[in-house]
Amino acid sequence: LFPKEHQTKATVIEKLFLKKALQKSFHIVTVSENTKRDLNRLFPFTTEIPSTILYPAAADIFFQDIPAENLIQFKKAHHLPEKFFLFIGALEPRKNIEILLDAFEMLTNDVEMKNNIGLVIVGSPGWKNEKLLSRLKSSPNIRLLPYLPEQDLAKIYRLAEAFVFPSIYEGFGIPPVEAMASNCPALCSNSSSLPEACGNAALFFNPVDGSALANLMEKILTEKSLKQNLIQKVFTIIPEIKQGLKKGVVIAFFYEAVKFVPIILIKYIIDFLVAGESDVMRLTYFLGGVFLALIALESIDYIARWFEFQWMIDYETSILKKAKKKLKKY
Repeated sequence: LFPKEHQTKATVIEKLFLKKALQKSFHIVTVSENTKRDLNRLFPFTTEIPSTILYPAAADIFFQDIPAENLIQFKKAHHLPEKFFLFIGALEPRKNIEILLDAFEMLTNDVEMKNNIGLVIVGSPGWKNEKLLSRLKSSPNIRLLPYLPEQDLAKIYRLAEAFVFPSIYEGFGIPPVEAMASNCPALCSNSSSLPEACGNAALFFNPVDGSALANLMEKILTEKSLKQNLIQKVFTIIPEIKQGLKKGVVIAFFYEAVKFVPIILIKYIIDFLVAGESDVMRLTYFLGGVFLALIALESIDYIARWFEFQWMIDYETSILKKAKKKLKKY
């Protein structure tokens, strides 16, 4: 979608292999409705392939309360400003950090604001960022930190006035969800999947409009009720996202399990045909294999229908067809 915003090798690899991979897929899983739409638009044939949308979710650690003394210790250890806005992500063009810096400069043109607010950026160097790094290092109000483990991210989210995510394109956008789970208001660009990921629990801005972002940042600092209202709205979307993650775990588990069903069935059929056992034992092997395979398929069918995973039901049917073909060969 944005080849100039990605490294050449990544773009080349996708052009070479993505279409072929999609053509061989029996089912497609996307992390957002927006990603699905983009996929269908770029590869129209994918509209004929069954698909499921599974929303990612923040790890449990981001939902857990953290003692105030732990937050104070973390703040001192990393020399964080008393008040600050936060960005987390790779320092690369797609993340659109230049707009964030423009907005922060506008905000801190006011002397009072300049003396009372900072900007903390957490992330790896990324690529094509020489100009960006120069701007970051030249401002005394900006603190640059390397990537942090989840337990530290949970702390820094809770210390920030708000999390700012001006990204041009995201397949889903997990950082703002982590922020909201940590009771940190999110200010996000209104592009790609971010409005879908954050619902009405975030404030949105045009990713090319630095002044619009600066206005939202100022509102967060001056309108105390706004921050609390955003935190309250988070509870309306988090349960849905958590449910998406649970479904993803179920799909992953049964997708792995279902691959072994034809293997089990075929193994016992082969044992029946070539084993050097008595006829009674060979028949026992065969019936045992069929019995186990049917139990596995019945379990998958039950779970598939419970979660309304039509693609899993279709895959179960295809397994039975393949098994019948194998039997005909013998």
